[in-house]
Amino acid sequence: MSKFSHLPASHVLEQVFSICQERNLAVYLVGGVPRDILRNRPTRDIDLLVQNDACGIARKVANRLQGHFYVLDNARNTARVILYPNGQKL
Repeated sequence: MSKFSHLPASHVLEQVFSICQERNLAVYLVGGVPRDILRNRPTRDIDLLVQNDACGIARKVANRLQGHFYVLDNARNTARVILYPNGQKL
C-alpha cells in the first residue's frame, strides 16, 4: 500500500515525490489540498512547493504522466502541469 493512497490523486503525488527524491529535493503540499484533506473534501487541483527547479520537476511529472507542461513565470520558476482523467482531454 502506498504511503499516499489516502490522499487525493495519490498516483500523481507518488510520481512527484519520487522525482523529487531522485533529485534530493524537498517538496511540500500547500494551498487548498491540506485543508481539503483535513475536511475530508474532494479536491480538483494540487499545489506543491518544490525546493528548487520547479519548472524542471513539473516538466518531468508531465512527461511521466502524459500531461501538459506550462511555464507560468520563468523569473519565479513557476509552472503548471495539466493532467486529464484517463488521459482524455476535457
